[in-house]
Amino acid sequence: FLTHTMSSLWPVLLLTVFGCCMADQCQLFPNTIIGSNNYKMITTPDAAHCCDACQADQECVAFTFATDNHNCFLKNNDEGRTTSNSRISGIVPGRGSSTWDACTGDHADLRFCDTSLTLDARLLDLVSRVNLSQAGAQLTARESPAIPELGLPSYYWGTNAIHGLQNVECLPTGQCPTSFPAPNGLAASFNMSLAKDMATIIAREMRAYYNGQYHNSLDTWSPTINPSRDPRWGRNVESPGESPFVCGRYGAAYAEGLQDGPDDTVKQAIVTLKHWVAYSLEDYNGVTRHNFNAVVSPYDLQETYFPGWKHLVTKAKALGVMCSYNMLNGVPTCGNPDLTAVLR
Repeated sequence: FLTHTMSSLWPVLLLTVFGCCMADQCQLFPNTIIGSNNYKMITTPDAAHCCDACQADQECVAFTFATDNHNCFLKNNDEGRTTSNSRISGIVPGRGSSTWDACTGDHADLRFCDTSLTLDARLLDLVSRVNLSQAGAQLTARESPAIPELGLPSYYWGTNAIHGLQNVECLPTGQCPTSFPAPNGLAASFNMSLAKDMATIIAREMRAYYNGQYHNSLDTWSPTINPSRDPRWGRNVESPGESPFVCGRYGAAYAEGLQDGPDDTVKQAIVTLKHWVAYSLEDYNGVTRHNFNAVVSPYDLQETYFPGWKHLVTKAKALGVMCSYNMLNGVPTCGNPDLTAVLR
C-alpha cells in the first residue's frame, strides 16, 4: 500500500510551481482562495468580470469568484492562500503587498533574519518589533495575519494531519493529498514503521502545497497521543489506543517521519502533540471539553498520562505541543505552571 502510494505521489511531491492562467488584467488561480475576509460582495457572470470589478475599485487588491453561485468577493489584501473547489482567485498587478517568505527584499537585513544568531536572540528581536495592537491577532488560531512593515507573511499554523493532510483541497491538476487509515487502525498493526512512512508522505505533500504557494503552512496539529480512556470520549478514532506505551511509540514514529527529512539542518514540517493533558471528554451529557474538570491522581498521571509525552519530547524531539481544553484537578491546563514545568 505504501509503496503504491509513494509511486503515485511523486508528481505531486516534486511539483514546486503550479500553473496559473492570465486574464486581461488579473493573474488567475483556479481552485484557490486568496486574501482574508472581504469588504464587498457582488454578482458577476464569470471570473473575468470579477477581475474587472476589482480592477475598477482602487481599494481592491485581490478577489475570489465562486463558480457555483457567481458571487464575487472583493478584498483589500492578498494574505494567505488555500485550495478550495469551485473558487477562482486573482490579484490585480501592482497592488499585491504580501510576500510568501519572510526575510526577503528590503527586510532581509532585519536582525531576526540573521541566521548566525541563536533562535532565542532572533525571536526576542522579532517580538520586540510586534506592537501590542498586533499581538492578539498573531495569537488567534489558526492563522496569523501578515505584518507587512516587517515583511512577515500570513501563516497558517493549524493544519490538521492526523492521517493525511487536511484543511486543503485537491490541486487544479486533480491531484489530492493521500488519506491513510485512522490512527487507531494503523496502530493496531503494531508496526510503527507504517506510521513513520505515513508521516513522511504527509510532510512531503505539505511541502509541495507550500512550495506551490497553495497552503501557507508547515505546522500540523497532530498527532493525537491521548490514551483512549472511555468510548464516550468522541475522538477515540484519533488516538493510537489505550496503551500509554503504544501511544508514545506511535507518536514518536509520526514525529520523526514528519519532522526529519534528508537534510539534517531543515525540518520538513513541525508536529504539535495534542492534547496536554488528561483530555478524555469532548461533549457528553451536557458537559463539554471547555468546562470539564479531569480529576486524576498523581499515580495515574505518572503511570498513564505522562509516559507517552516524555518519550516523544525527550527521544523523538517533538517541536510543538497543544494544551488541552479541559481543567486538570481544578486548574486549566493552558494556564497551569506545574504542568508547564513538567513539560519543560
